[in-house]
Amino acid sequence: EVSHPFNCDVQKNSTWYDRARLASKLIETWRPPGATVWRKIQKSVVHDYGCGDQKLSSFLSSTYYHYYGFDLLPQSQLVEKLDLVNDDVPHGYVDFSVLLGVLEYIEDIEAVIKKLVDSQYLVVSYSPRDLQPRTEEERNKLNWKNNYTKEEFENILAKFAYHPLQRLITDNLKTYVWIFG
Repeated sequence: EVSHPFNCDVQKNSTWYDRARLASKLIETWRPPGATVWRKIQKSVVHDYGCGDQKLSSFLSSTYYHYYGFDLLPQSQLVEKLDLVNDDVPHGYVDFSVLLGVLEYIEDIEAVIKKLVDSQYLVVSYSPRDLQPRTEEERNKLNWKNNYTKEEFENILAKFAYHPLQRLITDNLKTYVWIFG
């Protein structure tokens, strides 16, 4: 039995923080140089989809980033309610669209990525079956909707002209965190 369709009950475990830390490292690495406009630093815009309790925001400096959190089940008044599958995403320029612990729950990943094509970079996590083999029963218990290999996953994003720039792996060796550009 699934305790919650998005495993919110385990979002406090260290692997979720590890994933956010790795994502912030990728964002820092690929952030455009600190351009200044009238002595003000030009901040990068970060949209964090499926942000949960906004772990990523704690790793990003407000000096360099405008952070916006979106989630189907907001866990804070600072998070905007958004159903990534059925709703339109906010329009406008976005430097980094982030999806950590989200895409495993999406049946049609292509439909979601298509909504994010205006983003300069995508920062995503995924547990591919060739890294972390799981039985169908295990995936069902987690409520995961897909089961791609690393190559299949990267090929899906390539259809939208997103190519892997860098890939890191979580400390537990079960999940990749990529930046695509």
